[in-house]
Amino acid sequence: MDFVGIGKIVIITLLFMIIDIVTGYIGAWVSGTVSSAVMRNGLAHKFTFVAFVCMAALIDYAQGEGIINLGGVVQLTTMTCIYIIITEINSITENAVIMFPELTNTPLVKMFRNSTSLMEQATKENEEVHGKHVDRKPELHERQDGEGYAHHTSRDGRIPEGNGQHVS
Repeated sequence: MDFVGIGKIVIITLLFMIIDIVTGYIGAWVSGTVSSAVMRNGLAHKFTFVAFVCMAALIDYAQGEGIINLGGVVQLTTMTCIYIIITEINSITENAVIMFPELTNTPLVKMFRNSTSLMEQATKENEEVHGKHVDRKPELHERQDGEGYAHHTSRDGRIPEGNGQHVS
């Protein structure tokens, strides 16, 4: 197992994440939209990315040590990092346009926006085959039952367990 190679891609991924955090903050500062709630949300997303990289690295390690067998060598860390890097490139490009609006239609911005088009197309095809993207929440509606409780229900009218709030 080549942890030196894995280490390099992880460091590159972390650097892209740091650049995104910095450009995102500067873009919010420039546009006057700095928000601690948005920053917390963004940091939670970054932590989630780090958790996925850690999971992938552990699975890669277990494969290399022969602890698990996925039926072939699958470089999950590299694939996970590439996905994150493409996501970060898109975000950094959006932040750059906020900081420097004159870049909007330049070849430089178009080049980086085009680098994400393959990933967007793959995501769209995956949604068509497997349904909606995992980060979309189901649409919920509120209704009251006969005992004065308000419930959030899904489109089909089911009430998830433990979802009632008493309404006076």
